[in-house]
Amino acid sequence: MSFGILLQYGFVIGAVLLPLLVIPDLLRTRRSPAATLAWLLGVVLLPYIAVPFYLVFSGRKLPGLRRRHRKAALRLADVGELPPERAGDLDRLLRRLHLPGATGGNRVTLEPDGAEAHRAVCAVIDGATRSLHVAIYILADDETGRDILARLTARARAGVDVRLLIDGVGSMDLPEAALAGLRDAGGRVASFNPLLLGVFRGLANLRNHRKIVVADGVVAWSGGRNFSIDYLRATCPPDCWVDLSFTIAGPAAQLLQEVFWSDWAFASGEAPDAMLPPPLAAGDAVVQIVPSGPDVPGDPLFSALLSASFAARRRIWIITPYFVPDESLMHAWLLAARMGVDVRIVVPQRSDSRLVDLARMSYLRDLQQAGATILLHQGPTLHMKAFVIDDHVAGIGSANMDSRSLFLNFEVTALIYSPADVGRVAALAEPLMGNCGRGIGGGGRHRRPISGAARLFAPLPSRP
Repeated sequence: MSFGILLQYGFVIGAVLLPLLVIPDLLRTRRSPAATLAWLLGVVLLPYIAVPFYLVFSGRKLPGLRRRHRKAALRLADVGELPPERAGDLDRLLRRLHLPGATGGNRVTLEPDGAEAHRAVCAVIDGATRSLHVAIYILADDETGRDILARLTARARAGVDVRLLIDGVGSMDLPEAALAGLRDAGGRVASFNPLLLGVFRGLANLRNHRKIVVADGVVAWSGGRNFSIDYLRATCPPDCWVDLSFTIAGPAAQLLQEVFWSDWAFASGEAPDAMLPPPLAAGDAVVQIVPSGPDVPGDPLFSALLSASFAARRRIWIITPYFVPDESLMHAWLLAARMGVDVRIVVPQRSDSRLVDLARMSYLRDLQQAGATILLHQGPTLHMKAFVIDDHVAGIGSANMDSRSLFLNFEVTALIYSPADVGRVAALAEPLMGNCGRGIGGGGRHRRPISGAARLFAPLPSRP
């Protein structure tokens, strides 16, 4: 028998055996039916392409050993949770998903302007006297990134415990030399799930998208902004991206500290420090910190958003740069729109991802036909992530309204329950909506299959 015939037999046998390697895991792992079907078709029809991709990118939850290690790190100390009898429906739901309850006594300061955000994060960094812990997706080698690094280095030289955690993909363009000064000053740097290591673990698609800066465990900065000139700088020009970050003082800041410790323990292997002292009240905002992603059992942010959407009676406002939602959320929003709820979806006229822009069109078109208002933001790139549902809850944080953020990325969101603070988030959204075009066209017949195909691949690329 010639070598060519043997090679053909081997190719056919491999095409049969390769899918058998991954199909049991594929059927065992919880995913949306659409995602499961897409992977199943891929590994059966294109095994030599889809199986390697599955082994590298398919991970959705951390393996048991690592998850237990991270759960131990995510200690979430007693930080003054509200009594269970004062808990609302979402608070009770999230507690039953093993997250800490809502806390009172917080002060939340919203920062919709890039220059204002720059002043706020610099104040948090420069004010640290004991510890300064930073987790960021993108730390750019530009004016803003170098300024932040210089401030971190100054704090390290002053004897502050400075730890910087950067994502292994989001910050992969940052040269090692840029971190030398911080390390020389005594600061510690860790890379979260570097790409090559993630490939061997089968976790390359799981990125740390959280943005957290915590000073002394008592004041924290978070939201959707990365450290680059697109997002914030001392003087933001008109083309600065439209985004939202916030500074929080009070018990919720300690919960953000604990989320940082969980990520740091996984990336560096170092155990968390001693428990922080009991926090002091700083205001009257009621806030629940919701970490979500591969390190958290279930999908708490998705569950909270779905529950609140089905319960909505007056409004559902969604502001997001990337809109590729889960089918269950779509069902909730379609029903709400048909019942007369004020459903508004605010997205950029054009985001920085053409693939996502194609994928979102069928969702937006269906919502518009059901009675929802689709608003396309004009001008600078919209990168803001927020939602307001009735007068009961507002969500601000790092999560986009797409499957990647809801099911794959490490994210953190602050759910705000105090009516006055929910109203402040809504008031911030209203002028943004005034700078939007209203509605989308029907789309040509040839564009709809393209949009459908784009929906299959939209969760794969990591986005800022």
